[in-house]
Amino acid sequence: MVIKTNALIYDDRFRKEVQSLQRIGCQVSASVLEDANQARNGHDYGDGVQQNFRVLSLLTKRLLKSRLFVLFHLSEFILRTCLHIIRSKPDVVWIHDPILMVFVPFLQLLKVMGFTRKIIWDQHELPIKRIDQSGALRRVFAWFCRGADLVVAANQERLDYLKDHYPGFDKVAHGVIRNYSDHEFIEQPSKPLPDDLVNWLDGREYFLVQSGVVELRNFRAVAEAIIPDDTLPVIVAVGGGDKALINELQQRYGERFQQRVYLIGKVPQMELTRYLDGSVASIIFYQKSYGINNWLCEPNRLFQALNRNRPVIVGNNPPMASVLQEYPLGEVVADDGSEPEYLKQALKQFMQNRGQLPALSEAQIANIGWESQDPHIAELVRC
Repeated sequence: MVIKTNALIYDDRFRKEVQSLQRIGCQVSASVLEDANQARNGHDYGDGVQQNFRVLSLLTKRLLKSRLFVLFHLSEFILRTCLHIIRSKPDVVWIHDPILMVFVPFLQLLKVMGFTRKIIWDQHELPIKRIDQSGALRRVFAWFCRGADLVVAANQERLDYLKDHYPGFDKVAHGVIRNYSDHEFIEQPSKPLPDDLVNWLDGREYFLVQSGVVELRNFRAVAEAIIPDDTLPVIVAVGGGDKALINELQQRYGERFQQRVYLIGKVPQMELTRYLDGSVASIIFYQKSYGINNWLCEPNRLFQALNRNRPVIVGNNPPMASVLQEYPLGEVVADDGSEPEYLKQALKQFMQNRGQLPALSEAQIANIGWESQDPHIAELVRC
């Protein structure tokens, strides 16, 4: 596997794919580049198993730190990864995200030379706006996709979008691996909330916002709907956020912001359960105006909540609304969550009806559990 990620500890899809491949009998190694650019060998996901990962430190990135030299950074990443593939001769090379599209021609060459059998390109996201908004660049991106033996999308809606808007993508072999939570997350024992948060809550209920205080996740609308209304639960937001937006809201609401919003920084995936389990519901929004990737997102955090039998409040984005139609544990807002009045109506409706919402059965939870996709992943790798 090859991935560029902020940090492995926060990249849950990558972890779950690695562990799925190992369950179906594959030996997995990985070349990893993290934002910290610090080298190490191995990685432990907390289960005592030392993964065969090479976390790289790029010399070009240490010496030439400016983003102006990103081509030098990328060239070194490609070179070192290709040399590793030549030495190890993996049966399958599995690369992650559109950002690694320039790897594809080099991997094709290595395949022709017999150093690997198959190239899988797992696109966690859709291409960036600059590509998506250009007809020429969409054709170029589809050409890169055709260089892989298989392209994987994170949901059917994103795959359909690629087919409909990227000329030539219809000729690409493809599959879908959805962002379900895995057994390890689902079976995490309940943990108490930190004492500081318990003291701040002082017996009050709270909505959980897992995506932090950021505009593109509609936190402004969440604040406008909830902070002034004492009949609604308070907000606990994890994931850090935009300091400018936080300062703006603090100035606008004064003491009420401190009284009704509790901010927590980034939290490792397995620690999220303590905040989910104590919440009234998890609020999950992806702003439509930010782009098609946002609009067609079916996030891991949606299934994290449902798999822990916690209700969700979501926008009317097609993937999330579709999930709530099948598993009606929560409320779909009339828009993408941008309009505070629509959100307030949905929250009031949810609070009024929450006692009547049916909990998900064990069979339903298993159906949207990551492990349910293991046979499909085995088929993608071996076909």
